[in-house]
Amino acid sequence: MSDPREGIFRCFRLGLHSVGLDEPDDERLRAVIGPPLYQSYTEMYGLSHEQAEKAIAAYREDYAVLGYRQNRLYDGVIPMLKALREADFFIALATSKPEGPTIDILRHFGIELFFDFVAAASMDHSRSEKDKVIAYALEHAPGIPREQMLMVGDRRYDLLGARTHGLDGAGVLYGYGSREELESCNPVFLAQSPRELTDFVLDS
Repeated sequence: MSDPREGIFRCFRLGLHSVGLDEPDDERLRAVIGPPLYQSYTEMYGLSHEQAEKAIAAYREDYAVLGYRQNRLYDGVIPMLKALREADFFIALATSKPEGPTIDILRHFGIELFFDFVAAASMDHSRSEKDKVIAYALEHAPGIPREQMLMVGDRRYDLLGARTHGLDGAGVLYGYGSREELESCNPVFLAQSPRELTDFVLDS
């Protein structure tokens, strides 16, 4: 939906700095876009639980003030949301970001009313993996058969989370996952743009 690179890179580095580490390589930081923060800090950078909590606190403190404002909507997202709303689709957002910053981002772009439900991560990490976030979203989509649902994402975490719950998954190539990463998860469709994704959904 939006390109979070600038804000995430800035805040993730602030988290590392809070525990005496640095990451000058932008290319390596691409991998932290998608998975939960705790996972990235502990698995990629070897932080202990206490260090990870300190880094996440520093990250979130800045993200809540400035980082979320550094998102950029991908071209074509607003027309896509309008088209899906006009076609009377139930639209839910499933994200590993906490609810507060997620709502701030939606309001920043003026698109919060397009979403019927926002499923975000919990602050205590109990709901941070994508499959748990998707489960939370499914709890608020009553009466919709799963074979009529589609999970859309740009990383394997999105598509694997969809598979866990018996949902079809579509990958988007205008985000941060490579074609190889997404194809390995057997998506029902790969979209080069929001326009392609819109056409696929409306024609299905």
